[in-house]
Amino acid sequence: MRWRDFAGLRCFHIRIPGATNLSRSICIGRTMHFLNGITILLVYQLVGEVTVRLFGLTIPGPVLGMILLFITLVIRGGAGKALDSATGALLGRLSLLFVPAGVGMMVYFSRIMNEWLPIAMALVLSTVVTMVVTALTMVGVQRLMAKRSRDDG
Repeated sequence: MRWRDFAGLRCFHIRIPGATNLSRSICIGRTMHFLNGITILLVYQLVGEVTVRLFGLTIPGPVLGMILLFITLVIRGGAGKALDSATGALLGRLSLLFVPAGVGMMVYFSRIMNEWLPIAMALVLSTVVTMVVTALTMVGVQRLMAKRSRDDG
């Protein structure tokens, strides 16, 4: 095992004796960025949960934490290395987060089959509402951008 610098990070390289292509580099900086980023995300979630419970708000704690994180990122002007590392790793494995929902659907399959019509109507209606709101938002942003370009030019 030996230490070396790789792209500005402190890494150590492990070579397994007797194996031709078995070696591994572990970079401490990347791991620490990831752990710091996850800690930041969990602290914001905790702050959201505590705030909701203290004030009896009807918004979920993680959603309030996400709103607070968004406000912080807007004020700071960016995420930084730690949050970039953590969110990149989480987004890369996002499909794993849907496994519990799939298991829940199989557990409650008979109930879902009994109430398929209200569920289907809610899905269709929410999809249509989302598409309409997205289209209206896009039109509004395009008009705002066109107005700004006319005012600037």
